[in-house]
Amino acid sequence: LAMVHKYCTGQVPPAHDAAQRGGPLVKLCTETFEQVRLHMDQLAFHRALGSVWELVGALNKYLDESAPWSVAKKADGKAELEGILSRSLTVLRIVTILLYPFCPSTAQRMWEMLGLSGKIEEQRIEEAQSWGALPEGLQVAKPIPLFPRIEA
Repeated sequence: LAMVHKYCTGQVPPAHDAAQRGGPLVKLCTETFEQVRLHMDQLAFHRALGSVWELVGALNKYLDESAPWSVAKKADGKAELEGILSRSLTVLRIVTILLYPFCPSTAQRMWEMLGLSGKIEEQRIEEAQSWGALPEGLQVAKPIPLFPRIEA
């Protein structure tokens, strides 16, 4: 969210790339929904949560590899940067929904930071798992720590 504020005035940028919708992040999000559903049906909650954290790790790796901070410095990098950030926000929306059963209040705060209205608990998994960018121009909140450090 900080990069969205830094590079896109806090608004969800356009996705720019319909072809990218079939990319590895989309596949991984679909697989994660399936894994979480399977693990929850088996009451293997720790495995379900582990699948969500794997998706978070994949998003971190995607950001490291795509290096939006470097793309932002390129004179012709605006569309590429916006695509990277739009895809990242979409994955964060999916992570937020998948985290809800484990961390409901944290997931609701994430939902609100993404600029989404309503309660996350009202989301239906069938609709939520569809890939798609958040609405272009949606204002996201400035990020606040969801898990603040505990000082000894």
